[in-house]
Amino acid sequence: MRDAAVLIGMTQLRQWLTLMTVSDVAGGEDRIGSILVHARFCERIAEWLGVPGEAAYTAGLLDATCDLYGHPRAELIPGLPLSPALRDALMGGRGKLAKVVDLARAYEADNRTEPADVAIPPAELTYAYLESVRWAEQILTHNPEK
Repeated sequence: MRDAAVLIGMTQLRQWLTLMTVSDVAGGEDRIGSILVHARFCERIAEWLGVPGEAAYTAGLLDATCDLYGHPRAELIPGLPLSPALRDALMGGRGKLAKVVDLARAYEADNRTEPADVAIPPAELTYAYLESVRWAEQILTHNPEK
């Protein structure tokens, strides 16, 4: 694994591993795309809220996967070995990571009002979402630029 990371870079390796994992779960390119968009969007939102990008990406990935299965998070999340912050974010908690997930969900549901304590300019949020869509398309076509 270390040699692979050195040869192709950690970002590329993470993208490929994510794609392989999500494709096993999702079963369709449209579903995979929406999961990847949500994960990347959470990562981008995290930049504004001072949350580690990797944690936000993981939260977005798990959040979208829960939606894919259509099961209540209360049934899926407790059985996973997750950090308290990640578990809290996925279960509707109040921490910074939870705000990232909540904001991504609201934006994607076309509820573009943001919480009062989050000051992300709407144009920046839209740009982050569109960049996330572009990024996911690049991953799915196996032609990432980053």
